[in-house]
Amino acid sequence: MKFDENFNQTKIVNLIIERSFTSIDWIRTLTKLRHVSFSKRADISSNIFECLLDHTPELESLVVDNNLLRILTNNYNNVSICNQLSNKIQYLKFHPATNASQCFNKNRLAEILPIFASKCKHLSLSIQSKHDLIALILKRTKRLHSLHIHIKEKDHLPITMQWFGEQKTKSNYSNCFIMKQEQDYYFWLGRHHNI
Repeated sequence: MKFDENFNQTKIVNLIIERSFTSIDWIRTLTKLRHVSFSKRADISSNIFECLLDHTPELESLVVDNNLLRILTNNYNNVSICNQLSNKIQYLKFHPATNASQCFNKNRLAEILPIFASKCKHLSLSIQSKHDLIALILKRTKRLHSLHIHIKEKDHLPITMQWFGEQKTKSNYSNCFIMKQEQDYYFWLGRHHNI
């Protein structure tokens, strides 16, 4: 992509990257960018991604494929990128899994939760069918307001209000409710405030 000097990038707040993204020239002008979404076909290097994070002080929302984020962060070992994600991202949506290998398991959650737990308010991801994975997310995320879970396994045990009520107590949530739509669960979460 060739940089056009006449194009006013400073007003771009939403960026959708469909395919190859290789130009650093105009990334430096994306100071108002708040949301970036990578399609499943997006191709971007770790260096370009880090440059994008470096030059987007208002970035707070990320939509990405689980495998792409793993590559961009060098299996969550790139400290600089992970720290920036931790300090910026309040809304995180992973693309729905098309097969079981793309779902989050306990190990994958253990990799991402420390990165996103402190700032993330809205989280959307796919898991197999483990209630303990949802409980882990609820326990480790400090600021979560909403959680969308897609359960890949069709014949899973349903998540009941009784189960959710037990998790609310363990996780210090109050004024919460849950909605089920086919294989998707939507949690709206409120927290007890210490006075």
